[in-house]
Amino acid sequence: MNLMSPQQDEILRIKNLSSNYGDQTVLSGIDITLKKGALASLLGPSGCGKSTLLNVVAGFHDLKEGEVWVGQTLASSVERMVPPERRNIGMIFQDYALFPHLSILDNVTFGIRDRSKSDAKREANEWLDLVRMEGFGGRYPHELSGGQQQRVALARALAAKPSLLLMDEPFSNLDTDLRRRLVREIRDLLKERGITAILVTHDQEEAFLFGEEVGLIDQGVLQQWGTPEQVYTEPNNRWVANFVGDGSWIPGKVLETGEIKTSVGSFVHSFSNGVDPEQQEVEVLFRPHEIRLELAESSEDGVCHVVRSEFSGQEMHYLVESSESDQIRISMEGLSRFHVGDRVKLLFQEESLILF
Repeated sequence: MNLMSPQQDEILRIKNLSSNYGDQTVLSGIDITLKKGALASLLGPSGCGKSTLLNVVAGFHDLKEGEVWVGQTLASSVERMVPPERRNIGMIFQDYALFPHLSILDNVTFGIRDRSKSDAKREANEWLDLVRMEGFGGRYPHELSGGQQQRVALARALAAKPSLLLMDEPFSNLDTDLRRRLVREIRDLLKERGITAILVTHDQEEAFLFGEEVGLIDQGVLQQWGTPEQVYTEPNNRWVANFVGDGSWIPGKVLETGEIKTSVGSFVHSFSNGVDPEQQEVEVLFRPHEIRLELAESSEDGVCHVVRSEFSGQEMHYLVESSESDQIRISMEGLSRFHVGDRVKLLFQEESLILF
């Protein structure tokens, strides 16, 4: 029996999706909805199920429960399986999957249907221009760099005019600077043309750069779905908090006054993360870039001492330790202002802290 069909502006709707490999459950209870033109990232560690989810959406892998709608078409259910070639979905892979025996122009032309040969080549050249590969049509894949091959793979996928573009770790073989630049360029191109896309990655920075929405997957379960800002500042659980950013956890006690007392000082918190205000003990996450230091007198509450000081070129990285041996990592711009052994006090905005 079909579940409720999607609304007209929805390109993808995944409802209660579960999938297995043999007897092993790799996805469980996944619910995702994407509207036309949305850019989303699926973020998680290797083996968490994110690539399997793309394969289910594309029609390369079946599901055990639930439904996948592509536009107004029920593409996958327990009873129904639309073949991949009829889903109007484009895919880009980690290894680019270009045809080595075809020229760059012919690789892109391959994805264009229902056109005369001359029209298809003209359109393919237009796509190559859009991805900044003009003049490369006569070359072959082995003559291009990794970044150039990825641009061609994008042009070929978009030339087929898919309703949805799926990208599985497409930038993982590129160096850091090129990866950032290419993520931004592709994001802007897709946004400009209103193309709906999902990027699978294990890299938090890449996911946040690309996606207006980000889904966090661990052990086959969608842990959280939201904007990059939401999943970073309001994580659903400790796993999400740890995966999307560095930080230091220290214990805290809730006082009768409502204050949270820790070894680095006391503060008032709104409990916006869903922590029960009646909870007597909490764990507090301090993000390294949300803290500043100042020299302190030994008699002040929450005084720590610097146990490590490192310079990375643009930032100073400190490790400080409280009187109760709680350690916190701190990153600050500029050259060293504090030295090992200095007594310091932590300065932070209460709303930047995360409690569980």
